[in-house]
Amino acid sequence: MNRSKTKIVVVVACLALALWLVQRVPRSASAPAVGLGDPGNSENGSTSAALLTPGHKVTDRATGVRAARAKSWRVEVVDGEGTPLDEVSLQATLGAEVLEATGAVDWPEPTAGTWQLEVRSSSHPTWLRTVLVPADRATVTRVTLGIPHALAGQVFDSYGDPRRHHFVGFVPNGGRAPQSPSEWLELPHGRTDLAGRFTGTVPRQGRWRLFVGFGGRVMFEDERLVEFTEKGPFDVEIVVQAPTRLLLEAHEPGGLNSGLPVGVSVYRRKDILDRERPLPPQIHDDSLPDLDDPSLDEESRLELAAAIEAQQAPVDEAVMAYRMSVVPAGWRVDRSSLLDAQRRLLLEFLPANEELRFAVSRGAEVFFVEGSAFVPETPPLRVRFDLPAPLEPGVLPGATPGAIRATSEPVVLPRAVREVGATWR
Repeated sequence: MNRSKTKIVVVVACLALALWLVQRVPRSASAPAVGLGDPGNSENGSTSAALLTPGHKVTDRATGVRAARAKSWRVEVVDGEGTPLDEVSLQATLGAEVLEATGAVDWPEPTAGTWQLEVRSSSHPTWLRTVLVPADRATVTRVTLGIPHALAGQVFDSYGDPRRHHFVGFVPNGGRAPQSPSEWLELPHGRTDLAGRFTGTVPRQGRWRLFVGFGGRVMFEDERLVEFTEKGPFDVEIVVQAPTRLLLEAHEPGGLNSGLPVGVSVYRRKDILDRERPLPPQIHDDSLPDLDDPSLDEESRLELAAAIEAQQAPVDEAVMAYRMSVVPAGWRVDRSSLLDAQRRLLLEFLPANEELRFAVSRGAEVFFVEGSAFVPETPPLRVRFDLPAPLEPGVLPGATPGAIRATSEPVVLPRAVREVGATWR
C-alpha cells in the first residue's frame, strides 16, 4: 500500500517537471505562431478574420490603439421597386482601410467605426453616405437607388417677375453646373411655364446642387447642397438676377395710333459683334434644277417655277438703297422686331453699359434715329421714339428717309429688388 502511494507521488512529480520543461523551450523560428494583431497570416497587412472572434480587439502596431471589431457588415443594393442590383460597385473607407465589392456583400468582422460608403452604378447617380458600424454587432445597410422625390418650385427674377422657359437642373454629389447645355439634359431637371413654375423628380439619394439655365448660360447656381428625404424638402423658390431690360416705345402726334406696323432694329458695333458672333461664310449658288427634270413631281415642279420667277425678278435698287440708308455705318444689327399693338417692345439680355443704335420703320417709311442708348445693369431703361404724322393714303415716302430722335430714361420699379438665392421648404 505504501509502495502504491509512493509511485503515484513520483508520477505526478514527473508530469509537473515535464510541463515546466515544455514551457521553457523557445518557439521554432521556422513555424511562427500567429496571434492577434500579427500580420504574418493576413492580406494587405490586416489580421486574418479566421483568427478573430466577436469581442476580440486588434492592436494597431503603428498607434498602439486597440480597434474593436463588428460581427459582420452586410450591404444590399436595390432599385426603387426593391429589385436587387448586381451591377454596382461598392467601396467602403475608414481611414486607410478600404473594402471593395461588386453587388451585395457580407464583410466579416470589419473594424467598428464610421465608414464612408460609396455605391456606383451606370444607371443611377453615385450614392455616397456615412454608415456607423458598431462593435460586437451585425450591421445591415440597405441602399436604394432611384427612389423618385417629387419636387415643385417657381423661378422669379430680382425684379419679382416670374421667369418663363428657364431650365432648372440638379447636379449630383456636389458637382458644379455643366457649361454645355447638351449636358444639362442628362441631369434630373424641369422647365418653367409662363408663370415661372416647374415640377420634376430627383432621386432620393446623395446630395444635389440646383442650378438655373437660360439661353445656353447658367443664370444661377446654388452654393448649398440639398439631400432629399421622405421628410422633404418638397418645394423651392428661386430668385435669379434680373437681366438687363430695354423698353422701346413709339409715339405718334396727339397720342393717335395709325395702326401701321412699327418695327425697331437694335444695332451694336460691328467689330464687337463680329468677335462674339462671327457670321458664317456665305455660299453663292444661283443654280436651280431644270424644270424638265423627269424626277420632279407636279408639286415640286410648281414650287421650282415660283423660285425661278422670284430669282429672275428685278431688284429695285432704289428701294434697297432707301431702306439701307438708315443703317449706321460700322454697326451690325443685333435684333429686330415689331412693336405690339400698344407700340411697345421689351428686350432683355442686351449688354450692359455698351452703346446701342437704332433704326425704325413704319409701314413703307423708314427713319434714321439720332442718338444712342446705354443699358444699365439695373434698373430697366426706357427709350422713346417720337414719330411724325403718318403719310396720307397713296402718298409714297420721299427719296430720303426722315430722322427722329431717341430719348431715354430709367424705369422706376414699383417694388423693391429681391435678393438672389434659393429658399427650400
